[in-house]
This record gives sequence, C-alpha cells and structure tokens, in this order.
Amino acid sequence: MPQSSIQNIVSLEEMKLSAEVFFPTVHPFFSILDLGMIEKRPVYFWISQQRGTDLEACVCGVVALGSYFSPVPSASGAQVVEQSKLLLDLTISSPLGLLSLKHVAARVLRAIYL
Repeated sequence: MPQSSIQNIVSLEEMKLSAEVFFPTVHPFFSILDLGMIEKRPVYFWISQQRGTDLEACVCGVVALGSYFSPVPSASGAQVVEQSKLLLDLTISSPLGLLSLKHVAARVLRAIYL
C-alpha cells in the first residue's frame, strides 16, 4: 500500500471541483465512469478513511484530468498523477481475478492523461 493517499494530496472540495470539469469535458468522449460513483463514494472514502486502491485510482484520474482541463489547474496535479501511478503499479502482478472494472477504468483514465 502506498505511504500516502489522495486524501492527503487534495481536499474533498478540490476533488468535487475537478469532477465538475471532468464530467462535461472528458466523460462525453470516454464514458467509463458512473457519475454516481464519483459523487457519492469518494465522500464516504474521505470521511471513513477507507482505502480501496481501485476507487482511489479512479478518483486520481478524475482529479488529474479535471485539473488538466480546468481554467485554474491544481497545484497538486503532479502529485495526483504520481499517486495514480503508484496505485496502478500495485496491480501489475495481481491475479486477474483480483482486478476490478475500476482498475481498468483507472488505467484508461491514466492513458488519457498521458
């Protein structure tokens, strides 16, 4: 597990602002995430401090791409991209049965960003 978390890099409010940019800008072309998943589950993620690497990697992708297309990019954008890389690197040697669709979505978001 990585030493840090997206919770330590950006605030919940910054994540929500990035999602407000991501969904009208990126999502119409790459509809791989459910808006409800990004609106509801990260709030619980921030409050409970539970860390599912698949959801966290998706949130990192939303924040990175939302920041990239935002008129005011996040100062922590590079840290978010690095966090996503660390989370996804953990899955390289995982058995396929342990990977979720969120892992796949996070990899696609990372590919879009790069």
